[in-house]
Amino acid sequence: RSWAGYIQADFESDLGSLPVRGNVGLRVVNNSVRSRAFRTTINIVLDDADNDGNVGFALVEDPANLTRRFTDASYTEFLPSINLVAEFQPDLLGRFAVYRALSRPNPSDLGDGRIFSINANDDFATPADALANGVNGASATGNPATSPLLSWNFDAGLEWYPNKDTVLAFNAYYKSFNGGFETVSFTEDYVIGGNTTPVAVTSVNTSDETNTIYGIEVTAAHRFSWLPSPLDGLGFKISYNYADSNFEFEDDALGAITTGGVTSNGLVAPGNLFGFSKHVLSAQVYYEIGPLDFQGVYKYRSNYFQQFVSTPGRLRFVDDVSVFEARVSLKLTDNISFSLEGLNLFNEPRTDFRGAADDLSQVLVYGPRYFAGVRFKF
Repeated sequence: RSWAGYIQADFESDLGSLPVRGNVGLRVVNNSVRSRAFRTTINIVLDDADNDGNVGFALVEDPANLTRRFTDASYTEFLPSINLVAEFQPDLLGRFAVYRALSRPNPSDLGDGRIFSINANDDFATPADALANGVNGASATGNPATSPLLSWNFDAGLEWYPNKDTVLAFNAYYKSFNGGFETVSFTEDYVIGGNTTPVAVTSVNTSDETNTIYGIEVTAAHRFSWLPSPLDGLGFKISYNYADSNFEFEDDALGAITTGGVTSNGLVAPGNLFGFSKHVLSAQVYYEIGPLDFQGVYKYRSNYFQQFVSTPGRLRFVDDVSVFEARVSLKLTDNISFSLEGLNLFNEPRTDFRGAADDLSQVLVYGPRYFAGVRFKF
């Protein structure tokens, strides 16, 4: 449950001969989380022997023996901001901003479930043997007490408008945020096979480290209105963003794990921010002639880390991807228009890597997708 409110004041004045305008404000956010669940006793059931004579086992929950479980957490944060626009010349604007921002974890990362890891196919003589040598531990599917990432942000940019059909913009930004995510290990007691057994559980928790992001973004757009008709409807827009960050997210199985304040060495390199790509490029060409509007869009992003939903502590990397899209719309009247859109026209696959950025996990081929629509306005 979230509550939020803000106050804002706008201003417009002159600093000497320099016209300036902008706003200053404060936002207050309160968030509370309650994870409701059941915990049960667990039985060990030995399997039938396989062709090699090995006897595996399974952990089976007892639905007749449930205990209700609640986990609560909450926070309140204050987020000030100031935005300033300076008019250096009528066609040259400077933009400056300083603000504190909050990034919440995904709701799917706030659960409190557990997934047990076992050697199910090894050979075990008795349930006690399976409990002692076959239960490796458990991983948490989330953490209700995960704190948000709080950041101080600094933006500065220039926008040049040489004419009504052209814009060239340059923006630089810097973000410093307190808190990162680390993989921690702790012990919980479970009733397994009639015995109270301590089990090592790995989970993701918020650390006290300070991390940074910095980057630049360049955007250029132009319409060729100076060309003779019908070419005067041609135009383009291109935008490129480069960013870097020292954020680290450790894998909950193969990464560095903190136990009792001591951090082990990881077997695989950590991931970066969720969904973070160093390079992002978007290039668009369009043509407008009367009621017809055509757009071709090329999109590229470099590889990035994407969490799993059920096991958010596991590293998964999505490879570099380039896609091409096209859209056509026809406006018959002021109230009726038709549209046709094609996505991933060249059938670019999605390639995932698990654990390390070069350890192939899967290749997914979706094929192109097409959408057609009719729009009526009354």
